[in-house]
Amino acid sequence: MENDNNNGDAVIREQVNQLQADLEAEKAKSATAIEEATRPLTDRITALEQDLEAKTTDLQARDEELTAVKAQLSEKDSGFASLATEKDTAVEAYRDLVRKTNPVIPADMITGAGIADINASLENAANLVNRIKAKVDENNADNSIPAGAPGRTEPDISAMSTREKISYGLQQSKKGS
Repeated sequence: MENDNNNGDAVIREQVNQLQADLEAEKAKSATAIEEATRPLTDRITALEQDLEAKTTDLQARDEELTAVKAQLSEKDSGFASLATEKDTAVEAYRDLVRKTNPVIPADMITGAGIADINASLENAANLVNRIKAKVDENNADNSIPAGAPGRTEPDISAMSTREKISYGLQQSKKGS
């Protein structure tokens, strides 16, 4: 019986060894099959990682370029603001000069935010002043008063009342005496 037991144990061991060998072979086949089945996916993942890395590099370069452009824009904005202030100062100086060189035109009639506006308001104001002058000259010509003092003539006695005539006569007699 013991021999049967030993024989049985040996058979079982051999079967176990065979099963372990088959298991190892199946594991190897499975690993190979899994590797072959996942190779396209692994290759795709590798390609996507490389693409992502390239795009990240591009984005970093674009970010740096964008930062540089923003800095240039900021410089230009401050330069533009400075030029706008200088323009406003120059326009104000021009407006003052136009007002001083045209004393006939009221200063509040010369307005505008730019040189063209100031020139247009000056032209309109000059036209208005010229029309007013022409109208005043026309009115003065109609109402002319001769130069010099009025002549020394005797008053018209016929238009005087009796009392005025007596008073006038008394004044004349005092002058003559």
